[in-house]
Amino acid sequence: MRAYPRWTLDGDTHFAHGCLDADAFVRVSGKTGVGVTLALRSHATCAVRITRAELIVDQLRVPAEVPPPPALPGRTLAYVWLPFAFDNNAAWNDDHRAGRFELELAIGDEAPVTWTIPAHHAFVAGRWDESTTRTY
Repeated sequence: MRAYPRWTLDGDTHFAHGCLDADAFVRVSGKTGVGVTLALRSHATCAVRITRAELIVDQLRVPAEVPPPPALPGRTLAYVWLPFAFDNNAAWNDDHRAGRFELELAIGDEAPVTWTIPAHHAFVAGRWDESTTRTY
């Protein structure tokens, strides 16, 4: 079975600030972009807005579609989907394989804070998945 390259987060995928804890995960990585899910956990009623979400690869800045703010009453867990649509195949072919996700979060009435997560685009377990290779 052939393996495909995918984006992997290299930095701290956990973020904590005020009433919020958050974790980031790459859920989809393909030829037309990458999708990141944020797991947002509140410790108390917490107003959170994503004011900016970008994937930065060399000089390319790819904004995500930012969803409306999630409701986080009390102790809540909410998932937020951030799709970054771009020609990921061309970036791979042009050897643009390292970047960073910049997520700007406004928590409560505070000024937005930036969460930066370094990332790279590579084959995760090599080009071929040897575990699925049959020998006769």
